[in-house]
Amino acid sequence: MIEAGRRATLFLSSDQYDWSGAFGLRNHGYLPGACESVVAPFSPRPSIPCTFIGSLYSPRRKKIAAIVKKHGGIVLDQAGSWKYGVELSSWLQTIKVVVGDSFRNDVQAYWSTRNYIVPGAGGFLLTPRTPGLELQFKIDKEVAVYDSLDELDAKLDYWINNDQERESVRRAGYERTRREHSWDNRAKALLMHLAGRINAAP
Repeated sequence: MIEAGRRATLFLSSDQYDWSGAFGLRNHGYLPGACESVVAPFSPRPSIPCTFIGSLYSPRRKKIAAIVKKHGGIVLDQAGSWKYGVELSSWLQTIKVVVGDSFRNDVQAYWSTRNYIVPGAGGFLLTPRTPGLELQFKIDKEVAVYDSLDELDAKLDYWINNDQERESVRRAGYERTRREHSWDNRAKALLMHLAGRINAAP
């Protein structure tokens, strides 16, 4: 991948890792994920306490699943159980808190695409605090974060039981994501990256 990146006019990734310093890739551009284009109308009626959607490939993920189940939540850990598009959006709007996680939570601006998919579908997202996330969302105003699995347990309890505050965050996160984190926005960013490389070419 690194060798292919060196040969490319433009090397894009969904993180802000120091590709230049580590690998000499001076043609790197940041292009994060986005929310799905088709969603159900925003009309949340949350009744299910919480959920986690994702493979349980690590001890950390298994602990997250256990915490979610402790709070009476649902864990969808098999690809066949996952939902997409309007079906996902309708379902997420019945969930009080969607717990997020990423493969890494310590790389600048690197996180799961679900950080856009969930709020953009009308879900309330509680996700790990990751460097740079505060540039994409207002923390505890548009999405909520946790710093450790011990804190996740307490934060999950808080957000499940504080309906008015949670629903205010849900709406703000939905509006911000649909406005700024759509694939239309990402396509415009891609064109700007390309224009910059074309203008910089000899």
